[in-house]
Amino acid sequence: MPGTDALPATLDPFIADHDTFLLANHGAVTFGLSIEDAYHRMETLERVATIYRDALALGEPVPLPDSAMEPLRVLREELRRPHLNPLS
Repeated sequence: MPGTDALPATLDPFIADHDTFLLANHGAVTFGLSIEDAYHRMETLERVATIYRDALALGEPVPLPDSAMEPLRVLREELRRPHLNPLS
């Protein structure tokens, strides 16, 4: 048997607000408006993971403060709107 509905069911509460997941013992999953969109999100995840790994090698990474993250969150939400997304 290849799987059950249990794993996808655990993602249900998060699908509306997230498009990239790291699943313990399973790996990464990305969602997108198209296969190409999901692929690019996977590429982004891999790049971020590489940057984080390299940062750890240099010492403890210092996260951006919330004040710096908020404009990025706003931009992300704008880009998720279908009328602004070139992939829609």
